[in-house]
Amino acid sequence: MFKRSNLILVASILINVLLAGFSGYVYSNNIRLNNQMNDIISENHAIRSELNVTKSELEYIRSQANYYSRFAERLNSTQGYIGSSTVNIVAVKSERFGFSSMYKGVTMTANIEARVGEGRILVNTMLRIGIDIQSSVETARNVVEEATGINLGGTDIILNIEAQNDNEIVDGYSAGGCIAVALLAAINGDELNSSVFMTGTIEHDGSIGRVGAVQEKALAAAEKGAKIFLVPSGQGTIVINVRKESHPFPGMTVVTYEPVSVALEDYIAEHGYNITVIEVENLEQAYHHFLSKQ
Repeated sequence: MFKRSNLILVASILINVLLAGFSGYVYSNNIRLNNQMNDIISENHAIRSELNVTKSELEYIRSQANYYSRFAERLNSTQGYIGSSTVNIVAVKSERFGFSSMYKGVTMTANIEARVGEGRILVNTMLRIGIDIQSSVETARNVVEEATGINLGGTDIILNIEAQNDNEIVDGYSAGGCIAVALLAAINGDELNSSVFMTGTIEHDGSIGRVGAVQEKALAAAEKGAKIFLVPSGQGTIVINVRKESHPFPGMTVVTYEPVSVALEDYIAEHGYNITVIEVENLEQAYHHFLSKQ
């Protein structure tokens, strides 16, 4: 009986040792597999990063090649185009109130004139806008060339911006979309609807890029008599801070501001103006609305 108990005990110990050894093997094997998996994930991340960098480099090289190709074509071009067009543009300026400042929308008039020349871009404005306008006109010219197939190498483009006041404009780039529209109209000989206003940059692929202070610009356009206000895709809805009051104790008022999403049309309507807000994705869509007769 004693020997049998000893045998059982020894067998139990051997089984436990085997189980412990097997568990240790499984545990160490899991650790090894996890380490291998982490190494594979890290390698995938590294490869993905390298691919993203390579893709960005290729896109940059392609854009540079396109730019210099168009530049070379302009140098060889002898044909010039003549035309002009006027468009309303909006921007914002900064106004100070004591120790704080706020943005206020302003409207201006941009006149684009195309003349037979040497492919120069000339910006004539007394406003303190900066180099953003110059780069916007260059992008607009490239986009219009791409959209029409016309080489503007023999054409000088003159941009004249006028405003009622000598404003110091915060953003000049947001007028890029309007400048592209006006340049296209000048080349095509089309007349633009003066009741259509727009904000948005012009991107190298012809898309209308997002901008800031959309509600301030829309309000300024409405005050100027706009009937249609074009905005970049996704910016027909804005976020405003709504004042909220709470009274946790008698005689105590706590004021907070809660961000709320509202339609830009409704925001302008609350200020007493009836205006149609339309989102546009690219120059073609924007140009279509500028040619409307409503």
